[in-house]
Amino acid sequence: MYNILKPYIIELRKGINPEENWTKFRSLVEKNIKQICTSINTRWLISICDTYVDYGNDIECRNALCLVTLINMEKLAQTYLLLFNKEINTHNEELLKKGELSDLWDGVTSFNIMCGDLTNNMFLRYEKRLKPTPVLHSIFITLMTRLKKNENSILVNLNKYHGNIFNYRKMKRHQYTFSLFYDKITRFFKDS
Repeated sequence: MYNILKPYIIELRKGINPEENWTKFRSLVEKNIKQICTSINTRWLISICDTYVDYGNDIECRNALCLVTLINMEKLAQTYLLLFNKEINTHNEELLKKGELSDLWDGVTSFNIMCGDLTNNMFLRYEKRLKPTPVLHSIFITLMTRLKKNENSILVNLNKYHGNIFNYRKMKRHQYTFSLFYDKITRFFKDS
């Protein structure tokens, strides 16, 4: 199932034939959801959710964003521990500082502290989905500003390496996931 879904996800992320690919992707997922849930790892289940965030209706977008956020926050927290907790980190710190990924669980890898695609994609999606609700959008901007000033924040500490976690509004989501690291992602999933 993964081999069938993957090309749709990649093309949708790149914006290639979005209407046609979304219709086919959605139909495939909805007809095969039981098989997908039992045969695809967490990393790819979240990629499916990311695709619903980008292309689903308002309810699907927001509900999928909740699931994506749950796993992304866990991923950020585990990456933070790998980087700063010397008791569990015997070799990962130097790899993380070079932009290498560490396996966490079930196909999920650490946050790439040099690239920041996880946070940039997540915050850009929040921005897009919150704009139609001006009150919540204003609260989001305020919370991001406050987070940026909190020196104990996991995001602030990871940003010491990344440098652009809070500059997501200037970034283009596609420039990360499928430009800079496309080869790494492709190699990683060939091995899976």
